[in-house]
Parts: sequence; structure tokens; C-alpha cells
Amino acid sequence: MGFLFRVRIASFFAGAATASIAGFYLLYKDYMFAHDAIRLQRAQWVVGLIVGLVVKACAMERMLANF
Repeated sequence: MGFLFRVRIASFFAGAATASIAGFYLLYKDYMFAHDAIRLQRAQWVVGLIVGLVVKACAMERMLANF
């Protein structure tokens, strides 16, 4: 009885460890996917900001040239 119980407990902990590793891997992949999405969104925002500033600067230069 004791040997069978030890085998079952060892199998349970081996399965729990495997499930834990798989869960951690899935969480890590989800975290990295979200991180990349936020980074890309921020990069697009910065590019939009720079383009807007360049457009405003060109408009001011044209305005000063006509003045």
C-alpha cells in the first residue's frame, strides 16, 4: 500500500510541475505578445507626433516666408 501511494503522489507532483511549466510558458507568451503590441502602438504614436510637428513647422516656415 505504501509503495503505490508514493508512486501516485510522485505522479501527481510530476503532473502538477508539468502543468505549472506549461502555464508559465503560456503566460509568458501572452505577456510578450501584449508587450509587443503596446510597444508598436507607442512607436506609431511617436511617428504620428513627429509627422504632426514637421507639418506644423513647414506651415510656420511658409507663413514666415509670405510675411
